[in-house]
Amino acid sequence: SITFGGANKEPLGYIVENDVLTAALYEVLKRDEVSVVRASASHIQYNSQGEPEIYIQSPNKEQQHHDVIKAQVVVGADGNKSIVRKFLAPAAVGWSYTQMGVVATVQHPPGIYNTSAWQCFLPDGPLALLPLYANYSSIVWSTTREKAQRLQALDDSSFTKEVQNAFETASSFLTSLNSP
Repeated sequence: SITFGGANKEPLGYIVENDVLTAALYEVLKRDEVSVVRASASHIQYNSQGEPEIYIQSPNKEQQHHDVIKAQVVVGADGNKSIVRKFLAPAAVGWSYTQMGVVATVQHPPGIYNTSAWQCFLPDGPLALLPLYANYSSIVWSTTREKAQRLQALDDSSFTKEVQNAFETASSFLTSLNSP
């Protein structure tokens, strides 16, 4: 959890692995008897009553027909070329950012446990240190595309020094990391 000082000591938020979150969501859907269809949409169109119909490819590849499903909620999680996203184009907003994020896992020296989130605001974007578990933290560094590409090309030792310099800390702040 992420905790800040002040009167309210409740966590501001949590870092949850995607697999854990997905499994929990599936459990809730199963418990509430919600039908989940994992399929590739070939196209979506409105029927004569103005309701969206999703045409999915038949699981039987030998058959050349499409099944039609109707749903109150549709989750399009099929990437940036999503058919669902294209269908909802008027509702989808996007733009190109001039920044990139560099994410890495860092290890603190033995006996040092990060229990607080730290963030510093640099001229080219924020750098955050988020607690994971034991003596590991996650680094999320938003910076220019050029600097992000340079940081990703560094070896572990050089990257650690860059993080230390950015946080303006003693050289013992981090001991090692998994490459970004």
